[in-house]
Amino acid sequence: VRTSGTTAHPKDIPLTAHHLEALRKAQRTALAFQHGICPQAFAGAILAITSPAREGALANGKPYGAASGVVAESVPALLRDKFVVPPEVFAVEDSKVKYLLILRLALARPDITCVGTANATTLLTLMKLYREHATALLEDVGRGTFCLAHRVPAKIWLALRSRLTARPERAAVLRRLATGDRPVRITDLWPALRLVVTWTRASAGIAVKALRRELSAQTRVLELGYLAS
Repeated sequence: VRTSGTTAHPKDIPLTAHHLEALRKAQRTALAFQHGICPQAFAGAILAITSPAREGALANGKPYGAASGVVAESVPALLRDKFVVPPEVFAVEDSKVKYLLILRLALARPDITCVGTANATTLLTLMKLYREHATALLEDVGRGTFCLAHRVPAKIWLALRSRLTARPERAAVLRRLATGDRPVRITDLWPALRLVVTWTRASAGIAVKALRRELSAQTRVLELGYLAS
């Protein structure tokens, strides 16, 4: 696994079988706790935003990637089937294209009940992009397209193309939201959302305060906990 939060150059940490099993155990425990606290969060679709598990290869041929991606791959299949965004999307190098693609996939799903991401700033960034590109995104939802498809690598596009079905009824609902007298919030786009799992402590808590203003009173915010290389 390659570190992302260190000083100077990123470091590569050997991922042993023992360490991998420890990560999986921590993930299973966390999911069990989250389900016990808020079972409604697992009734619908899940928007899980991670870094890619495989970002490249070392000189010796060994692959490297992010701890969050490795952990996401260890989620039980029952939950993975609920994921809105396929893991291939997180390998898109252009961050704006990647975030707009995540948005495009998520906007088509009114049934999202749980969101998981390491930093609340990711969700705030998504909403900023939504407000800037709402017209194009809603047109894409209605037509089953993606306006920046030409900037998505072919291999990644093939992996997600089947998910981009036309949803004209959903697009119509989203357009009605845009005619309101206040900015559209996360709770407006996904009213069924009941749980956001993210880092809430130390400096990460600053963004969480802004995030809570995007959520309804029925949506809980839970600490993500340990997830690092």
